[in-house]
Amino acid sequence: MSIDEIAEINEDALFFDGFNDAIIGMAERINFGPVVAYSESKIIEILIKEMEVDDTDMDEDEINDEKRTMAVEYYEFNIKGAYMGEFTPILIITNLD
Repeated sequence: MSIDEIAEINEDALFFDGFNDAIIGMAERINFGPVVAYSESKIIEILIKEMEVDDTDMDEDEINDEKRTMAVEYYEFNIKGAYMGEFTPILIITNLD
């Protein structure tokens, strides 16, 4: 679903900047919506790619673990915890393991 398609459905829809590749559609709740629906795992994947760590004395697994930890912490505080008003996007958890 493209940004333009979403805007046609709800011109007031809000987006998380830089995470268009994590959009999986739209969702509605009683008295709210429709709003943009994002994949939580896709957002975290995007964040992992963007994370930079001091990789001195770290092997590849340690670097990847550190990037994942940083990405999840950033996600939980800055994205999952964000409320932007009535049209705040919904986060969909697709991997429950």
